[in-house]
Amino acid sequence: MKKQFSTTISALSVAILAATVATQTQAEDVFYDALSGGKATLDARLRYEGVDQDGKNEKASGLTLRTRLGYKTAELANTTAFIEMDDVRVVGGIDDYSQPGMPSDYPVIADPALTELNQAYLSFKPLEGLDVIGGRQRLILDNARFVGNVGWRQHEQTYDALTVKFKAEALDATVMYSGRINTVTAGHVKAKDLIINVAYTLTDIGKISTYFYGLDNDAGSTLDTFGVRFSGKSMLSDDASLLYRAEFALQETHADAEASYLLAELGYGQNNWSVLAGLEILGSDDGAYGFQTPLATKHAFNGWADKFLATPTDGLEDLYIKGIVKAAGMKFVLIAHDFSGSDSGDDLGSEIDFLVVKPIAKKYKVGLKYAGYSQGDLLSKTDTTKVWLWAEVKF
Repeated sequence: MKKQFSTTISALSVAILAATVATQTQAEDVFYDALSGGKATLDARLRYEGVDQDGKNEKASGLTLRTRLGYKTAELANTTAFIEMDDVRVVGGIDDYSQPGMPSDYPVIADPALTELNQAYLSFKPLEGLDVIGGRQRLILDNARFVGNVGWRQHEQTYDALTVKFKAEALDATVMYSGRINTVTAGHVKAKDLIINVAYTLTDIGKISTYFYGLDNDAGSTLDTFGVRFSGKSMLSDDASLLYRAEFALQETHADAEASYLLAELGYGQNNWSVLAGLEILGSDDGAYGFQTPLATKHAFNGWADKFLATPTDGLEDLYIKGIVKAAGMKFVLIAHDFSGSDSGDDLGSEIDFLVVKPIAKKYKVGLKYAGYSQGDLLSKTDTTKVWLWAEVKF
């Protein structure tokens, strides 16, 4: 009897050991599958930028290659991981330009040579429509006027943050707390920024967004912004549509300065072309403070020459007309800006922007871009011409 009992215990032990080994092996296989079953991404962009700016003794020239390599794992326990590196380097020794904040005879081209961790985060999706993202990440909200990644620069802006996103049919909500901003020039700014954006899509009309952006960071941005935005189009016929966009926001700094923001845009579009007219007003607090958008993709607004990355204390009114044409497999964009002070009405100059982009076989793209700013009454904003030529590939 004793021998039989011992034999039974031994058999049971072997079974438990085998089950444990099998479970461990299975767990290791699942983990391995998650790592090996992911997807790699490659994004490379070679770009020349030239700048001719009055008041600078030299013309700036820069030829840089941005290589971005990333990897996203397969899902494991409703979780995926993503890591991405950026490398920007000068090509052919063409680096005759200055960096932001550096005194130089050359104009600024904000593309320093660097190798940086661009993104690294975990994405956890416990429920349908819910995504919790922790780590270094890209964030673009609405049209990036208030929160964006500054994607035009070779090294983009990212956030070390915890983000909660929720999507359910027409509702799209984002809440982010950012502890650090990673700038396009490889700077790292400590922050305590709270970002809240809630959008709702109205069928056949457009999307309405409400937002609160509470910023408190070491870059000196200590302000609260509340706003509402509406953007959409209505079909007038099978191939024609009415385009419209409106936005209003109020901003208050921790030093009790106040300013408002207003955007009104109206346009008409058909299959291969569209034309829009708009007025964007970044208001002023009696000439002492101008409405600011510190986290925006600013290059996309108020002219590609980047003369108004910081709003003047007088505020800024940007009256613009924009035309877009798609022809011969290319996209053409032409924009005319007229700038003035929102508080004083002073002439702050004008600008003409032009872009042509040619996609090639979906994964490739070449482009030409031009910005020409003409000085107004603000003497610190001098005549400036910028030209870009680039080629990129994405896999």
